Amino acid sequence: RYSKSTFRADLHTCSGVICNAGFELPSECIHLGKRLLVKPVCGQMEQLSNACALVALGLGYRMNKLDPEILREWLQSPTPAPRPFGDVAGNIVDWILQGDLDRPQSLADRLWADVPLPPSTNRHFVRTSGWKRNTCE
Repeated sequence: RYSKSTFRADLHTCSGVICNAGFELPSECIHLGKRLLVKPVCGQMEQLSNACALVALGLGYRMNKLDPEILREWLQSPTPAPRPFGDVAGNIVDWILQGDLDRPQSLADRLWADVPLPPSTNRHFVRTSGWKRNTCE
């Protein structure tokens, strides 16, 4: 049963979350080390893109409609380790103060350096240019 007043405590004590493929709740789940199963909202390209990225990065599962097989696989998956976010604001301030504004890739490299990605990750997800098409069937 959903309760607005106990949501934070419930999130901290649960082993996994099923939600839409927005940004905030999936990010919190990754940060806290929760299993994540997302269903993109139909017609929302950002949600589809988020869901594809989560799967490609090995950070979650995706289903387009209720799928007992995917749900079973997700329920049996191991609980991931927490992935705390680095000091994004501090890195941006340093980048600006260093006057490196014409080199956004240096900022991207610095921000992604602290993010542990699986070895199979296709690095085009962390590039600021040269975006490649991801079909994400």
